[in-house]
Order: sequence, then structure tokens, then C-alpha cells
Amino acid sequence: HFDAPFDGVNHDVFREGVRDGLREQGLAEEDLHRVRIGLRRGSIVVRLCAPQEVMGRVRQLPLHQLVVCGYTVHPTTDIVTGPDIKTIKISRPSSEEMEQLTARALTNRSVGSSIVSGVSG
Repeated sequence: HFDAPFDGVNHDVFREGVRDGLREQGLAEEDLHRVRIGLRRGSIVVRLCAPQEVMGRVRQLPLHQLVVCGYTVHPTTDIVTGPDIKTIKISRPSSEEMEQLTARALTNRSVGSSIVSGVSG
């Protein structure tokens, strides 16, 4: 799960952040188009659904390193897997990590990159 406030995050932006994270970890575009991303409460629990062969490739990714909208995966024993399901939990970054992420985002913006934040204030 992600230790993010469920009602304080733009869900569409968060889903796109999950998709971007999977892309950055090496999941092919054709596989990304076949992955459905669901969000539910429990901080934010992400549910990935896809055909079995795609989920096999998703399971090979280092999902414990996934960062979405500044929130990192929080490993838990609640990970549920099946032929087409993988649920992960992600936690809120520490204050120090948020400062580093903010500095990196500002640096990226200054060189022309686009960063989207999923946390609404």
C-alpha cells in the first residue's frame, strides 16, 4: 500500500503515476495498455489486474522500489497474488525523503521535464 491520504490524492493522477512507475521499471507499453489499475482505501491500496502472461512480467519488476507521486511502496504481508492480481501497499515518504523528492522535482522542472503531483492541498 501507499501511506497516502486516499481522499487527499487525485486518483487519476495517482493511477497514471503507477503506470509511469511500471514503465520506468521496464514494463513494455503493450503490457501497460493491458494493465487495469484499481485504488482502494487502506491508505491507498493499488490493485493491478492483467492477463496472466502480463502479470507474470509485472511480478518480475522490483515493485518494492516503486515511487508514485512522492509515495513509496510499503511492503506488507497483505500482498495478494493470483493469476491476474497483485496488490501492493505504499507508504508516505519521510520528511527528509520528501525534501529530496521536492528538490529533484524542482531541478527536473528547471531543465524542462514535467512532474505531476497527485497530492491536493
